[in-house]
Amino acid sequence: MAQGDVLRKLTAPAYFVAALLVILPVLDFLTNVWPLQPGQAVWRYGSAGLLSGFVLTPLLGVLVALALAAASEHARALGVLAVLSIVVAVGFVLVAGVFVLDALQVRASVPPQRRPQFEIGIWRAVVKYLVVSIALVWLGIAARRAARHARHRRREASRDAPPAVLS
Repeated sequence: MAQGDVLRKLTAPAYFVAALLVILPVLDFLTNVWPLQPGQAVWRYGSAGLLSGFVLTPLLGVLVALALAAASEHARALGVLAVLSIVVAVGFVLVAGVFVLDALQVRASVPPQRRPQFEIGIWRAVVKYLVVSIALVWLGIAARRAARHARHRRREASRDAPPAVLS
């Protein structure tokens, strides 16, 4: 079996696994923060802190999907994943900013002896959001370039192909 045939047979299940790596942690997160209470600073702080612990697995799912799309030269999938990666990165930066503002509000209710742990938790979550955002932007830019390359290769292949003979 040729390498291209093996890749084609793995494409659908690999995209499925990549989707699971993104979707299941999101569902786990949502079940942990339900019912949604976005009007409360304490809930926003707690849910944003919790979300920071869920971001690496979906990042891995995006990486799997991008690697598969690049290997398969799926230009459309690369383009969609590039845009989604950058949009989610911007979203994570915004979440980090709101998280810091909510943490400042919640900090007043934290006992003084627990503040060092509280502040370490803030920085740990913010660093996770920012590092994952950098990774997503980097992946998004690379995916955009890979999409352009895949489209270019497809155009060259169709230009070099012998003309179809009508019978």
